[in-house]
Amino acid sequence: MSDKKQTAVEWFNQQLVDRQCGNGDSRSWDEILDQAKEMEKEQEQLARNDSCNQGWLECSQYIMKYTKQETMKNKSVFKVGDKVFDIRYGCGVISELHEGLEFPISVHFDDDNYDFYTYDGRITNTSIPFLSFTEYKLEGFSQERPKELPKKGQICWGRNEFPSEWHIGYFFEKRGDKYLINSHPNPSLWHSEVNEITTENPYKDE
Repeated sequence: MSDKKQTAVEWFNQQLVDRQCGNGDSRSWDEILDQAKEMEKEQEQLARNDSCNQGWLECSQYIMKYTKQETMKNKSVFKVGDKVFDIRYGCGVISELHEGLEFPISVHFDDDNYDFYTYDGRITNTSIPFLSFTEYKLEGFSQERPKELPKKGQICWGRNEFPSEWHIGYFFEKRGDKYLINSHPNPSLWHSEVNEITTENPYKDE
Protein backbone atom coordinates (compact mmCIF):
# COMPACT_ATOMS: atom_id res chain seq x y z
CA MET A 1 0.00 0.00 0.00
CA SER A 2 1.41 3.40 -0.94
CA ASP A 3 1.66 6.33 1.47
CA LYS A 4 -1.09 8.17 -0.43
CA LYS A 5 -3.63 5.49 0.49
CA GLN A 6 -2.61 5.35 4.13
CA THR A 7 -3.95 7.63 6.82
CA ALA A 8 -1.38 9.62 8.75
CA VAL A 9 -1.90 7.33 11.76
CA GLU A 10 -1.42 4.20 9.66
CA TRP A 11 1.72 5.64 8.07
CA PHE A 12 3.16 6.58 11.48
CA ASN A 13 2.42 3.14 12.95
CA GLN A 14 4.06 1.55 9.90
CA GLN A 15 7.24 3.51 10.66
CA LEU A 16 7.16 2.04 14.16
CA VAL A 17 6.74 -1.52 12.83
CA ASP A 18 9.56 -0.98 10.32
CA ARG A 19 11.83 0.36 13.06
CA GLN A 20 11.12 -2.70 15.22
CA CYS A 21 12.19 -4.88 12.27
CA GLY A 22 15.43 -2.95 11.91
CA ASN A 23 14.31 -1.06 8.80
CA GLY A 24 12.48 2.16 8.09
CA ASP A 25 13.20 5.85 8.52
CA SER A 26 16.36 6.67 10.49
CA ARG A 27 15.17 10.13 11.56
CA SER A 28 14.17 10.90 15.17
CA TRP A 29 10.62 10.12 16.29
CA ASP A 30 9.91 13.83 16.71
CA GLU A 31 10.74 14.45 13.03
CA ILE A 32 8.62 11.49 11.92
CA LEU A 33 5.74 12.67 14.13
CA ASP A 34 5.94 16.16 12.62
CA GLN A 35 5.70 14.65 9.13
CA ALA A 36 2.68 12.57 10.18
CA LYS A 37 0.95 15.70 11.49
CA GLU A 38 1.59 17.48 8.18
CA MET A 39 0.26 14.45 6.27
CA GLU A 40 -2.89 14.49 8.39
CA LYS A 41 -3.53 18.16 7.64
CA GLU A 42 -2.99 17.65 3.89
CA GLN A 43 -5.17 14.54 3.75
CA GLU A 44 -8.02 16.20 5.63
CA GLN A 45 -7.92 19.19 3.28
CA LEU A 46 -7.93 16.92 0.20
CA ALA A 47 -10.86 14.96 1.59
CA ARG A 48 -12.87 18.12 2.23
CA ASN A 49 -12.21 19.21 -1.34
CA ASP A 50 -13.28 15.89 -2.81
CA SER A 51 -16.69 14.56 -1.79
CA CYS A 52 -15.64 11.11 -3.04
CA ASN A 53 -13.13 10.97 -0.23
CA GLN A 54 -15.63 11.87 2.50
CA GLY A 55 -15.85 8.27 3.62
CA TRP A 56 -12.08 8.08 3.85
CA LEU A 57 -12.02 11.25 5.95
CA GLU A 58 -14.63 9.90 8.35
CA CYS A 59 -12.66 6.67 8.68
CA SER A 60 -9.42 8.55 9.34
CA GLN A 61 -11.09 10.75 11.96
CA TYR A 62 -12.59 7.68 13.62
CA ILE A 63 -9.15 6.05 13.84
CA MET A 64 -7.69 9.21 15.38
CA LYS A 65 -10.59 9.49 17.86
CA TYR A 66 -10.33 5.82 18.84
CA THR A 67 -6.56 6.08 19.28
CA LYS A 68 -6.95 9.14 21.52
CA GLN A 69 -9.66 7.38 23.57
CA GLU A 70 -7.34 4.40 24.08
CA THR A 71 -4.58 6.81 25.04
CA MET A 72 -6.71 8.51 27.70
CA LYS A 73 -7.98 5.17 29.00
CA ASN A 74 -4.58 3.57 29.44
CA LYS A 75 -2.11 6.40 29.86
CA SER A 76 -1.88 6.00 33.64
CA VAL A 77 -0.52 2.42 33.53
CA PHE A 78 3.12 3.31 32.73
CA LYS A 79 5.17 6.49 32.55
CA VAL A 80 8.67 7.49 31.40
CA GLY A 81 11.28 6.45 33.95
CA ASP A 82 9.31 3.50 35.34
CA LYS A 83 11.39 0.41 36.08
CA VAL A 84 9.73 -2.55 34.38
CA PHE A 85 10.29 -6.21 33.61
CA ASP A 86 9.68 -8.37 30.56
CA ILE A 87 10.34 -12.08 30.98
CA ARG A 88 11.98 -12.16 27.53
CA TYR A 89 14.60 -9.49 28.29
CA GLY A 90 14.74 -8.97 32.04
CA CYS A 91 14.74 -5.55 33.72
CA GLY A 92 14.53 -2.25 31.87
CA VAL A 93 13.34 1.34 32.00
CA ILE A 94 10.61 3.08 30.00
CA SER A 95 12.60 5.55 27.90
CA GLU A 96 9.91 7.11 25.69
CA LEU A 97 6.13 7.38 25.47
CA HIS A 98 4.58 8.67 22.24
CA GLU A 99 0.85 9.36 22.58
CA GLY A 100 -1.30 8.38 19.63
CA LEU A 101 0.79 5.42 18.50
CA GLU A 102 -0.36 1.82 18.39
CA PHE A 103 2.80 0.86 20.30
CA PRO A 104 3.63 4.05 22.22
CA ILE A 105 5.86 2.67 24.97
CA SER A 106 9.59 2.28 24.28
CA VAL A 107 11.64 0.29 26.80
CA HIS A 108 15.44 0.19 27.08
CA PHE A 109 16.55 -3.05 28.74
CA ASP A 110 19.70 -3.69 30.76
CA ASP A 111 21.33 -5.68 27.92
CA ASP A 112 20.78 -2.74 25.51
CA ASN A 113 17.78 -4.37 23.85
CA TYR A 114 14.81 -2.18 22.93
CA ASP A 115 11.20 -3.11 22.40
CA PHE A 116 7.85 -1.36 21.93
CA TYR A 117 4.54 -1.99 23.69
CA THR A 118 0.89 -0.98 23.79
CA TYR A 119 -0.35 1.14 26.70
CA ASP A 120 -1.14 -1.99 28.71
CA GLY A 121 2.22 -3.65 28.04
CA ARG A 122 1.40 -5.94 25.08
CA ILE A 123 3.77 -6.63 22.18
CA THR A 124 0.80 -7.05 19.78
CA ASN A 125 -2.83 -6.06 20.16
CA THR A 126 -3.82 -9.70 20.66
CA SER A 127 -0.98 -10.90 22.91
CA ILE A 128 -1.00 -11.20 26.68
CA PRO A 129 0.72 -8.34 28.56
CA PHE A 130 4.47 -8.82 28.94
CA LEU A 131 5.41 -5.58 30.69
CA SER A 132 5.26 -5.72 34.48
CA PHE A 133 6.28 -3.55 37.44
CA THR A 134 7.56 -6.69 39.18
CA GLU A 135 9.72 -9.62 38.11
CA TYR A 136 7.70 -12.73 37.33
CA LYS A 137 8.00 -16.27 36.08
CA LEU A 138 4.88 -18.34 35.61
CA GLU A 139 3.17 -16.36 38.37
CA GLY A 140 3.61 -13.06 40.14
CA PHE A 141 2.93 -10.76 37.16
CA SER A 142 1.56 -7.43 38.35
CA GLN A 143 0.87 -3.96 36.95
CA GLU A 144 -0.21 -2.69 40.35
CA ARG A 145 2.32 -0.15 41.55
CA PRO A 146 3.95 -1.57 44.70
CA LYS A 147 3.20 0.15 48.00
CA GLU A 148 6.12 1.73 49.83
CA LEU A 149 7.06 0.09 53.11
CA PRO A 150 7.16 2.18 56.29
CA LYS A 151 10.57 3.21 57.57
CA LYS A 152 12.07 1.11 60.33
CA GLY A 153 10.72 2.37 63.65
CA GLN A 154 7.73 4.12 62.03
CA ILE A 155 4.38 3.74 63.83
CA CYS A 156 1.99 1.44 62.03
CA TRP A 157 -1.00 -0.84 62.60
CA GLY A 158 -0.86 -4.56 61.94
CA ARG A 159 -3.22 -7.50 61.90
CA ASN A 160 -3.57 -11.03 60.59
CA GLU A 161 -6.55 -12.28 58.60
CA PHE A 162 -9.81 -10.30 58.81
CA PRO A 163 -11.70 -10.02 61.17
CA SER A 164 -8.77 -9.96 63.61
CA GLU A 165 -8.23 -6.66 65.43
CA TRP A 166 -5.61 -4.12 64.42
CA HIS A 167 -2.85 -3.43 66.95
CA ILE A 168 -0.36 -0.59 66.94
CA GLY A 169 3.40 -0.99 66.93
CA TYR A 170 6.69 0.03 65.30
CA PHE A 171 7.64 -1.33 61.89
CA PHE A 172 10.76 -3.49 61.80
CA GLU A 173 10.99 -5.19 58.40
CA LYS A 174 9.23 -7.33 55.81
CA ARG A 175 10.27 -10.97 55.84
CA GLY A 176 8.86 -13.03 52.98
CA ASP A 177 5.14 -12.30 52.85
CA LYS A 178 4.99 -11.29 56.54
CA TYR A 179 5.53 -7.94 58.26
CA LEU A 180 7.40 -7.70 61.56
CA ILE A 181 6.39 -5.04 64.07
CA ASN A 182 7.22 -4.65 67.76
CA SER A 183 5.89 -2.77 70.76
CA HIS A 184 9.05 -0.73 71.33
CA PRO A 185 10.70 1.73 68.89
CA ASN A 186 14.14 0.19 69.46
CA PRO A 187 14.91 -3.16 67.77
CA SER A 188 14.46 -6.16 70.04
CA LEU A 189 14.65 -9.91 69.82
CA TRP A 190 10.87 -10.28 69.82
CA HIS A 191 8.64 -9.17 67.00
CA SER A 192 4.98 -9.62 66.21
CA GLU A 193 4.42 -11.22 62.80
CA VAL A 194 1.36 -9.99 60.84
CA ASN A 195 -0.09 -10.42 57.36
CA GLU A 196 -1.15 -6.82 56.78
CA ILE A 197 0.06 -3.38 57.85
CA THR A 198 -1.00 0.23 57.34
CA THR A 199 0.37 3.61 58.38
CA GLU A 200 -3.15 5.09 58.41
CA ASN A 201 -5.21 4.72 61.59
CA PRO A 202 -7.81 2.09 60.62
CA TYR A 203 -10.14 3.31 63.36
CA LYS A 204 -10.07 7.04 62.57
CA ASP A 205 -13.61 7.04 61.13
CA GLU A 206 -15.17 5.05 63.94
